[in-house]
Amino acid sequence: MIAGLAAKLPGFAYSLADLYGLTEATFSDPGAVGYTDISAACCKGEILGAEEACLPNSMLCTNRDQHAFWDRVHPSQRGAMLSAMNFYRSRPGRYTMPIDFKGLTESS
Repeated sequence: MIAGLAAKLPGFAYSLADLYGLTEATFSDPGAVGYTDISAACCKGEILGAEEACLPNSMLCTNRDQHAFWDRVHPSQRGAMLSAMNFYRSRPGRYTMPIDFKGLTESS
């Protein structure tokens, strides 16, 4: 639908990001990006390390960059940074299409 809209609107540029594909690639080899833990949250609630919300009295991990998740629903700061880096400068078709976010910012 968006590609059809772009064909009708001269100068219209867009980029779609594949977060699922990036996550799948990252989780298939977590050590390649420095993760040592892709299942437990860094901000641990009292039950099973993320079943409760991250609260001021929650335990925090000491190795935050090695965790994929901050809490039960949010990526860690490193996860957000890796996503931004991959979407901003990605080989088109790998995690972004039809262009990466850098190309989108440079389009006029």
